Amino acid sequence: MDPKLEGKYSKRAAYKAIKIAVNCIYLNQKLRPLMSEVVKELKNILDYSDMPGSPLPPPPLSYKRSDAG
Repeated sequence: MDPKLEGKYSKRAAYKAIKIAVNCIYLNQKLRPLMSEVVKELKNILDYSDMPGSPLPPPPLSYKRSDAG
């Protein structure tokens, strides 16, 4: 991670974002996720609450998941 973040990021979210990125670079195009799936997973990352002293503002309300489960 960028040292300028000074550890102020969600480690779970960073790990999840890396996993999403890896899935997007498969050589076989058919194994890559649809962009809609990528967006959905990235939006889910915004819900992670283990972000101590994050330098980022909270996500807009429109990005919060509304489903109960």
